[in-house]
Amino acid sequence: MHNAASAALGLDRIYVALRVAPEDLAAAVRGLRALGVDGVNVTVPHKPAARALCDELGPEAHDAGAVNTLSFPAGGGIRGDLTDGIGLVAALSEVPERAIVVGAGGTARAAGAALLRAGTRRLTVVARRVDAADRLADALAELEPAAQVGSAAAVPAGRSGLLVHCTPVGGIAALKQLPVPADVIGRMDAVADFAYRADGSATPLCAAALAAGVPVVDGLELLVRQGALSFERWTGREAPLAVMRRAVRAG
Repeated sequence: MHNAASAALGLDRIYVALRVAPEDLAAAVRGLRALGVDGVNVTVPHKPAARALCDELGPEAHDAGAVNTLSFPAGGGIRGDLTDGIGLVAALSEVPERAIVVGAGGTARAAGAALLRAGTRRLTVVARRVDAADRLADALAELEPAAQVGSAAAVPAGRSGLLVHCTPVGGIAALKQLPVPADVIGRMDAVADFAYRADGSATPLCAAALAAGVPVVDGLELLVRQGALSFERWTGREAPLAVMRRAVRAG
């Protein structure tokens, strides 16, 4: 999608994948900066470690303790940003008053923090491991003391709003393996699923939401939104979303 975006804007740029071992991360980042690279995306397992290499952090990266985008400004230094959560907010038609975040890892933290920063006022963190959900809820509550932030082992009854799925289960397994009962989905205002399948087919969660008539933001759209924010950070140009979207969905 990055190469398609650069071509559409007539930019002389190329985006490539580089395999870096964890013990080589710091040397690799220093080398890329020395070579004049504008920036890179950082994926698992490097996100927290890459944060420690940054001289400047965007607010989302600071909140989440991780980065997925490194930029090398002309004036020197390394800038770290995290576009996962703000990509989610950008993909929504409106910021929900209520949201339920499923998962307690880095993506859940980024999504919850971005929603609270954007204006969500009631947030519930749901995870099978209640202690992990408790810790994440406590950390998120510190970001926005005016918001109501809680935790649970399952989606609370009688609530609606946005459901954000932030675990890898939805992309690879049946819906029954999620901590999200099927009857819950129909009472959501919208569903966002960070999981996606390489062939572009719907995850079980997205398929169930669509069948229930619930608006969906799928993982490929979230991937595009994250990438677009990185692209804009590196180039200073507005990302051509339609071009990037076509490139991602074409595989």
